[in-house]
Amino acid sequence: MVIIGRFLKNLQNLGVEYYDLACFVVSETAKYSSARSAGQAISTNINTIVSPTETFGITGGNWKLDEATIQYNGKHWYATMVFTHSGDSLGWDSDLYD
Repeated sequence: MVIIGRFLKNLQNLGVEYYDLACFVVSETAKYSSARSAGQAISTNINTIVSPTETFGITGGNWKLDEATIQYNGKHWYATMVFTHSGDSLGWDSDLYD
């Protein structure tokens, strides 16, 4: 048996230690008038269980804000947030991601 995330899987292929599990990822970009407001928007939710504005009908499990970037175009600040779906109905572990 091999531990994969929170799951134990009986593998049929000898020598296989793990396999990839594809998950949905959603990116959202929002415009801000200052670097401070862009940073505050990200810092509030980074690495927490929170859903993107649009989940495209994906049900079960939950979402986590995994990654964020801030860019300046000379006039406005843009914060891009990347949300990752848990990939299963159990969701992200709320003990780890508060």
